[in-house]
Amino acid sequence: MRIIPSAAAYLLIACLVGCGGPPPPPTAGRAASSHSAFDGVYRATVTISKVSSAAAGSSGWCETQEHPSLNVTMNRFSLALPHPNVPGNPTVNFEVAIAPNGSFHTQSVDGTTMFKGQVDGAHLQGLVDGVGCQYMIAAERQS
Repeated sequence: MRIIPSAAAYLLIACLVGCGGPPPPPTAGRAASSHSAFDGVYRATVTISKVSSAAAGSSGWCETQEHPSLNVTMNRFSLALPHPNVPGNPTVNFEVAIAPNGSFHTQSVDGTTMFKGQVDGAHLQGLVDGVGCQYMIAAERQS
């Protein structure tokens, strides 16, 4: 008795022979290093650059933490701007991703405030533009 393999059997054999090649080489996006060009701890200074007329009538509503520390890891960092003189002590939080060219542009977690800026060498600068308050952020990498 003679067995004639079907087309499906040929296909299975061809796949087993041809599909077992070596895995593809790692891509540049999967670098072995867990360090990015912007990583480090930045010591920031926050200054109030603009106050809306609504916030100007309320004593110190734009006051916030003057010297936050920004911990950049894998081109990402968080920034929290508390407002202790506003009823309910709200805090505006940002989760920031730095683009390969050093720029960033994001909304606060609650969607009420914008934060955009640039990292250039060891210097980070940005503008936080909220409903009643605008801030300039300047930071230098410490490590």
